[in-house]
Amino acid sequence: MQKFIYYNGNEHLEIELLDVGFIKQIQDNSFTVFFIRMDKNYEILKKDLVIIDLNKVGDEHNNKICNRCYKYLDINHFQDNRLKKDNKMTKRPSCKDCRKIIDGKSIKASIKKDWNKIKPHNTLFECKICKKSSIAGLTKIVLDHNHTTGEVRGWLCESCNTGLGRFKDDPDILDNAKKWLTDKIWREKK
Repeated sequence: MQKFIYYNGNEHLEIELLDVGFIKQIQDNSFTVFFIRMDKNYEILKKDLVIIDLNKVGDEHNNKICNRCYKYLDINHFQDNRLKKDNKMTKRPSCKDCRKIIDGKSIKASIKKDWNKIKPHNTLFECKICKKSSIAGLTKIVLDHNHTTGEVRGWLCESCNTGLGRFKDDPDILDNAKKWLTDKIWREKK
């Protein structure tokens, strides 16, 4: 089983305090550690590392690992997300600093106001991506935009808009998803 750690040492050229990685090799006074954020191995003194008990990390604990910057952070670095079935609050998987990057540039209020004037409501709506027809107003549709420029792309069903966000609005990742779905190799490896 892999042992995960976080860096708790002095300044380093690339490794930052609280960076998370896993131990690849053990030497006498050091470990070879693969740090996730940098996607790279480093030899680090044992005294500069703290082993993480993954059973004590997450929403119900004092610390959580950001799924974007891969830092071991206090739970207060994460925003509330939504209530689970047992009425316990979940936290976002990305820390507040990374959330700002993910959310990116917002739509200007004046432009959003203009688009909201033409928002479909109580009418048949077809999503431009999934082509599913629904009744706008009964089914949630959202205004999609480019998170880098703030430019509006148009109205989509909530599922497709969320999907684009989960794929980081990145055409390369979407191409990888398409390849995964159409490639027969994964089917043969069962």
